[in-house]
Amino acid sequence: MAAFTAQALDITIEGQVQPATLAVAGEIDCVTAPQLQDAVMFALQRGAGSIHLDLAKVTFMDTAGVHVLVAAVRRSRLMGGHLGLTSSSRPVRRLLSLTGVSTSYLQRNCTCELVPASTS
Repeated sequence: MAAFTAQALDITIEGQVQPATLAVAGEIDCVTAPQLQDAVMFALQRGAGSIHLDLAKVTFMDTAGVHVLVAAVRRSRLMGGHLGLTSSSRPVRRLLSLTGVSTSYLQRNCTCELVPASTS
């Protein structure tokens, strides 16, 4: 298990084989998004072409976070894997809905699996 901590972001990576699970807690913004990107790259580089993201404890996310998700989908796809969103918080679901990323980009243009997030 590896852990990354930025100003207001905690990321735990579990699993050494596909799929790796990244549990993220805190705020994903222009300051902390590079930390999430580094964690995704770390997981991919150690052999997890497929990644499951648990964003249930994310309290805030802006478009920098959306950018990281889109880049992660592309990178995992290049490696023959997928990006799966196993759960997400209300702020994440709202932003993905407002930007149209969850339904248009992630599902139409990628081979990723977007697991329906819980509604709690």
